[in-house]
Amino acid sequence: IMRYVDLYENENVRVAYHGSPHKFEKFSTSEIFLARDPAEAKRYGNYLYEITFDGNPMFETPTIMVIAPEQVTGFKLIGHDPSAKIYRT
Repeated sequence: IMRYVDLYENENVRVAYHGSPHKFEKFSTSEIFLARDPAEAKRYGNYLYEITFDGNPMFETPTIMVIAPEQVTGFKLIGHDPSAKIYRT
């Protein structure tokens, strides 16, 4: 039986999503929380970013990953919904 994590690692996908209540140009934290799904990332903020990264996450669950800023290879604002309801902070 394949777990979601096995499928993710086998496909070597290195794209994830970050939701933020703020628009910004670069990360200023030591840990970056990413969601595997854009819909999940939107729960954290109305600015939606697509992030590409190298290497393995420092921590991961079936829905989120935590990476270091040095792992980021691409950063793009892909959406903004001013009326979005933020469920998590």
